Amino acid sequence: MSTGPAGPAGPAGPAGPAGPAGVRSLSALEDALLEEPGRADRWQVYGDWLQLRGDPRGALIAAHAQGDVQAAEGLLREHAEEFLGPFAPGAELASSVALGWGLGFWRRAVLCHHDGDDLDELVRRVLEHPSARFLEQLVVRSGDEEPASVGRLPLRSAIEALLQRGPLPSLRAVALGDRPEGHSSDVPVGELGGLWSIAPRLERLEVSGRAILLTRFSERLRWLALHTAGLPRATLVGLGRARLPALQHLDLCLGAAVYGGTCTDVDLARLLAGDGLHSLRWLGLRNSELLDELPTLLAAGPLLQRLEVLDLSHGILTDAGACELIEWWRRFAHLEQL
Repeated sequence: MSTGPAGPAGPAGPAGPAGPAGVRSLSALEDALLEEPGRADRWQVYGDWLQLRGDPRGALIAAHAQGDVQAAEGLLREHAEEFLGPFAPGAELASSVALGWGLGFWRRAVLCHHDGDDLDELVRRVLEHPSARFLEQLVVRSGDEEPASVGRLPLRSAIEALLQRGPLPSLRAVALGDRPEGHSSDVPVGELGGLWSIAPRLERLEVSGRAILLTRFSERLRWLALHTAGLPRATLVGLGRARLPALQHLDLCLGAAVYGGTCTDVDLARLLAGDGLHSLRWLGLRNSELLDELPTLLAAGPLLQRLEVLDLSHGILTDAGACELIEWWRRFAHLEQL
């Protein structure tokens, strides 16, 4: 585990020492940190305020800000129960979570499912910990889950726990599921549209599994990857209708009908018109049974000319599709990578 800032302190009560000059309230300062987490000057003020209140997290923020690894590690040992709780070295859940610190708080948490673990309970305990107050990246791995042999699906249960957790205003990146080497995960995922209700600043989403249903999106989204053996039509239709002005990277595994891939060339045509994707520069339409149709669909829409990278790998391309690609090659000549 790398040393670094720990989780946020609890809300300040009305009583206590006055804060640093020019700061209206602790909650106002926390709101400003959520909006602009890179402002080092605000973190210094926040750390000073916590130290005035006798909170050791203020000293941890200062140690991290100064790059004083020895002081940070000493504070983490001395206040392990407060800063880490059940995730401290040697504690009950230490082997299930990898934590990355930044200015007194957890900034990244990677949760791994092991036999006997309740992945949903692990999600709850991480997110409710004070050190997760400014968590920016959450990774939930399902491990070797075998959906056909278990009555309770750890990844889906973990997703439900995440969606039920309540506001996570600092969260900017989420990765769900595993990508087994050489093939797509068959772990059920289900509906994910509620993510932006609890994490309004979410900008990056990566999901691996089966039955990925995502029909609601946020205009903040910059990076989206859906790795599956079969993408449901409802998800592709939702993307085609969405206005995503910030989206730069879109990686879709369309998959096969036998695995639940129900997308059609009509759905793809709407997406490739690019009406809501004006910033898109990297597009993956991979693992597709529709690869023969893609050259013509891409060439017919304005989106292709905005792209820098196009990934059509792992699809089924026949001689007819290759001929289509050759016929339209001039439309693809500007790409940096194909």
